[in-house]
Amino acid sequence: MAHFDTVANAPGASDNGAAVSALLELIRMLGHHPPLENDIIFLFTDGEEQGLLGASAFTREHNWLNDVKMVINLEAMGSRGQSIMFETGDYNLNIIKEFAAAVPYPAGYSLSVEIYRRMPNITDFDVFKKRNIQGLNFAYIGNSFDYHTAGDNLDNIDLRSVQHHGSHAAALALHLGSITLDFEDGGNAVFFNTLGYGFVFYPYSSVIYISVFTALVLFSLFVAGIFKGRLSVPRLAVTFVSFSLFIAVIYVLFNSLYTILASMYPGSDHRLLEYRQDLILASSALITLSLSAGFYITLLRGVRIPIVLIVYALMVLILFLSKEVSWSSITALTLLSAWLILFHRKAAGSGDIFGGTLFFWCIIMLITSFYTPGASFLFTWPLISSMAGFAFLLFNKKTMQNPSLLSSLFFLLMSIPAIAWFTMIIKLFNQAMGLGTLGMSMMLAAIAAGLLAPLFGTLRHGFPKTATSAIFLCGLALLMLNTCSLNYNSRHRRQNNIMYLYNASTGAAYWLSHQREKPDEWTAQFLSSSPDTVSLGGFIPGSSKTVAATLTESHHARQHPVAELISDSTYGESRRLKIRVLVCPFAASLDLFIDTGNMETSLKIPGLEKQTLHPVYDTKWRKFTLLAPAKEDLELEIITGKDKRVGLQINSYEPGYVPIPHGYEPRQDYMMPAGDMTILSNMYIF
Repeated sequence: MAHFDTVANAPGASDNGAAVSALLELIRMLGHHPPLENDIIFLFTDGEEQGLLGASAFTREHNWLNDVKMVINLEAMGSRGQSIMFETGDYNLNIIKEFAAAVPYPAGYSLSVEIYRRMPNITDFDVFKKRNIQGLNFAYIGNSFDYHTAGDNLDNIDLRSVQHHGSHAAALALHLGSITLDFEDGGNAVFFNTLGYGFVFYPYSSVIYISVFTALVLFSLFVAGIFKGRLSVPRLAVTFVSFSLFIAVIYVLFNSLYTILASMYPGSDHRLLEYRQDLILASSALITLSLSAGFYITLLRGVRIPIVLIVYALMVLILFLSKEVSWSSITALTLLSAWLILFHRKAAGSGDIFGGTLFFWCIIMLITSFYTPGASFLFTWPLISSMAGFAFLLFNKKTMQNPSLLSSLFFLLMSIPAIAWFTMIIKLFNQAMGLGTLGMSMMLAAIAAGLLAPLFGTLRHGFPKTATSAIFLCGLALLMLNTCSLNYNSRHRRQNNIMYLYNASTGAAYWLSHQREKPDEWTAQFLSSSPDTVSLGGFIPGSSKTVAATLTESHHARQHPVAELISDSTYGESRRLKIRVLVCPFAASLDLFIDTGNMETSLKIPGLEKQTLHPVYDTKWRKFTLLAPAKEDLELEIITGKDKRVGLQINSYEPGYVPIPHGYEPRQDYMMPAGDMTILSNMYIF
């Protein structure tokens, strides 16, 4: 299944042309293949972007619905990257088993299922999922800044992503077309990619057993370490709290830092940062790594009060600059500083530091295992791997006191699962959610860096003492290079928009723009350098958006909506008005706003069911939207209270088109449209 519509001003090469082309190629391929045991329905839907209209119509009206056993949906939220299986139906263990068996290069994480389940996003697959039809949902999300923009074009699409879409669809079609489709009573699955092309899955039912067993083994190591005198319960508790506070401060730091960086590019210009997302993530990760190393080295050597106070002052300054000062942020920062001064004046042992970190990991593992099992793998297997390093540290006194190069390499090897998975998850998380989640991402990075604690211990022995500072300065320089003085170019373009609105009932025409800040050199041609800021609700009842607006002359050549009263009759306590509406043949959608005060109102349109209309938010207007209205006249029947005055406002919308007068300069090559539109409006009182 794939939808073939897109949003205004976006060519839709990836969302969702890539999926459509992949399925068309699959149809061609299957035409040369022997018949399969199971039928395959290729469903191309329209109106997905307007509310899953095509998929809803299929499930509501098509007699093939009862034949559907599972659904494969292809999507995109960017222009490159792996085609990742990010959503399934409930009780997915059996279908995950078939997915792993069928696909040559499977890509997917049960963590994404847990996250997506809690997000407001929807795709066509949701329509089938609500009917308890099993399926798999795929999307690639690299270069997510191209999503729903003019950047979603053929020049920017990565053909490898289209190929990965196709390989998933082809493999699943051939495999599922040849087996008995029975996916019930299988439970849910934890699944994830390992290194390379490895793919692992196991049932939710085993998650608790694995986690509890892991916790018991870790507890046994603690007991053994305490018995041998290598660990201390109070020191383990102290380092656990220290690590927890450090993680909170990392979140506060990068959340504030991003706020400062975004303030350098007000309005929509913070998009410049999204264009450098990968490099900003990499530089932030280097800073987080150096801060984590510095934190552990400080605990190993003992805290120096002046240094703690200086760092505290710098953090408070960052908070004030970002205007992110809150009781929670100041409290976390103050608690960490006070805690370090009170409990870490003396050097701590590497076993206690690593043990306190692993205890933190164990707590997170148990929480995710019980409440979000699909995310548990992210904490379970890195913890198990690092416990081997912890055991080596506990039972080798020489390594605890003076780690060798060989032991350091062993600790690094044991931390590979954390490094590999967290790197991938952080990248995918930011591609999906944007850099506004930088604080959360770097908090995850700091949690992963905690497993490198024994390795950081070598920085005070065999490696130069300046290594941590060098990593920090390198990350800071890279961050500044990719966040300061950024400019748009022909690949990474600036979004702007202009809307033309003509109100036929008043004869007034306006230029409107969502750019409420100072207009750029292109939009200033229409709006002037200091346009008024008005509520869009004055033109579109119920809209809460504010726009820049400037009066202009009417110079469009489109047909504005015209309404003609055909009949006006009364039946009992009801008034029935039949109205003929002539709309612009280029209109993509039509809004009918009807004002009958507080009277119950319904609307009948030939070919559609009778609609009971409800007020738009807290206004007096009742709204009905018609997508792709017929090119011929539209006949309406409005039914309301007897002797009730009826107000009718008709708005027709033509996205992507603006009647730009002669003499106006075209957009420069570093700009792209983001919501250009013509709105033609007319008002009647009956």
